[in-house]
Parts: sequence; C-alpha cells; structure tokens
Amino acid sequence: MIMMMRMVCAVGIVLRLAGGAWGQTATSPSTQPAKANPVFASYADLVDHFTEKQQRMARELAQEHKAALEAFVARATGDDLEQACPQLIALAMELGDHAGAIAAADRFAREFASSESAVFVAGARVRALAGLGKLDEARKAWMALAESTDLTGWAPVFEAGMAVGTELVLVRQIAEARAIYEEIRNRTRQVPQIGAIIARQLDGLKWIGKTPPAIEGNDLAGKPVSFEEYKGRVVLLDFWATYCSPCITEMPNLVRLHKRFHRRGFDVIGISLDPNVSVAKSFLERNPLPWRQVADMEAAQGANATNYGVEAIPMTFLIGRDGTIVYVGAGAEELQALLGRLLGDDSR
Repeated sequence: MIMMMRMVCAVGIVLRLAGGAWGQTATSPSTQPAKANPVFASYADLVDHFTEKQQRMARELAQEHKAALEAFVARATGDDLEQACPQLIALAMELGDHAGAIAAADRFAREFASSESAVFVAGARVRALAGLGKLDEARKAWMALAESTDLTGWAPVFEAGMAVGTELVLVRQIAEARAIYEEIRNRTRQVPQIGAIIARQLDGLKWIGKTPPAIEGNDLAGKPVSFEEYKGRVVLLDFWATYCSPCITEMPNLVRLHKRFHRRGFDVIGISLDPNVSVAKSFLERNPLPWRQVADMEAAQGANATNYGVEAIPMTFLIGRDGTIVYVGAGAEELQALLGRLLGDDSR
C-alpha cells in the first residue's frame, strides 16, 4: 500500500559505537579476554544482528532521555517547560507510555493553550486515549480538535484520526470507524493524497470480521495453500509484484517483522501478481523470503486478486487467530503496531 506519511516531528537518535578497551593503560593491560566477534552465516544475518542491536540501544537511550525529561519537566517553568513538554509527550508515545503522555498533555494544555505546539500535543493526547482503549473519549476529543483546527495545521489531527480509526476497526466498531474516516475525507477534500488513503480505508471496512476467500492455485513449490494450515496464527496475505517499487521497498521491513513475531504466531503468504511466474521465481532466487508464495498468473485479473478485489498494490489483508480478517491495507510501520497489539510487543 501507499504508506501513510508520518507528519509529526519525531525525536532523532544517531548511535555510533566506538571500539577499544575501557580503562586500559600501557602499564596495566586488561586481564579480560577479548570478546570474540559473532560469526554470521550470511550478510543478511549480519545486517539483522546489528539492526536489532541498534534498535535495542536506541530504545534504551530513549528511555533514559524520557526519564531525564520527566525530572526536568517536574521543576521547569516558562519557555523551558513549553519546549520540553512536547518532546516528553513524543517520547512517551514512542515508548508506549500512554498514561504519561496524557498527564503531560493535560499540563501543557492548562499552561500553553495558545502555543504553536498545542495542536500536536492535543493530537498526541487523542492517540494516547485510543491506545488505552478509551475510544469514546478519544472520538469526542478528536472531533473537537478537528473542528477547531485550520487545514494548514491539520497534520497531527490527521494522524490522530487515523489512530482512532485503527483502534475502532480492531474492536470492530465499524460504523464509528467509518464516521471518523468520512470526517477526515470531508475536511481534507483539497488534499488528494489523503483522499486516496481514506478511500482505501473505507473500502477495506467491508472485509472486517469476514472469513477470507480460499487461496486458489499452488505455491511456487507446486503445493496447495490452505488457511487451515495456519489455524490459530495471525497471517498477513501480501499482494505484490516485482514491478511494484513500493512492494520491493517494504520487503526488508516485512522480513524483520516476520523474524520478530514468527515465534509468537505470525506468518505471511505472498501472492505475486507478476504476469510471468518465471519473473517472480528469478527474483525470489536472488532475494529469498521466509514464507510461501503463490503466483496469480494473470496479474491483476488473477483469481486471488479478483476474489479479494485487489486493484492496486501493495495490498495486504491481516487475518487474526480466529480466522477472520482484522485489518486491510497495513504497511510495515502500521503492521508492527498491529502485531504488537495482537501478539504482544516484546520491546516493552
């Protein structure tokens, strides 16, 4: 899918690792044995190892940063507080501390109602409410924010509305989710990119709670594919093609999510819409993926694409443990949050 652009400023963290022993001198060499470098079976394993290590270290640094901000905000006043509080809220949201984000947002609203950061803070508060499952309160707060914000400052409002819509979909409050999406569409008619996103969200609602159509055809190894084989697991049905640049761009992220969540019950089934199966096979030989692939031989008019109403790619259908469709159109970034909800997030 066309990834929804994240339009709220996030905290940037760049890590560099320095080699060398700590505390050694020429006259007092270290008695600790040198740590052996890990041995990797492939370059992909090496990249995964250091990507995951960097993510862990970034999270630890974010937690340390948040703790320092909390201590600072507790005693800060004036401009210092106005600048620090939104950053604390952003870090709290990043780390899943929704209650902390709400508390900081409430203080900010009391003291800096006319601040340039007020809309961002109010939007973050809505997202935090949705993250805590307080969906009625989140919907009301979002509607009030949407009505009071000019379109030029609507980026945080859009993100908050999409977050509320996602949570409503996950608890299958479809009418309420539709109302949010339609309100976003009505207020952003001058922005065609948002209109395209909302159109796909609205179209996907008709699938929520339904049993997915059976997969037609065999995988590239010649074996039939049945959802019965994945019973009790969360499955992503991923429609893609080698000619689809966004599809290829998403693949490394999807591989990382598969590796992270597979043991907890996550699988992927790829459906290639390449018109020639040899093209897909050649690509997968060069870029192996750890899940099964089915080829819809007539591309967008293939049986599976037709059965699922796929008109543009990438397109995904997320199927829950109960065997019904729980979400449609998630990209890797959104999928990570969804899998954290459905399978548990081990990073917290």
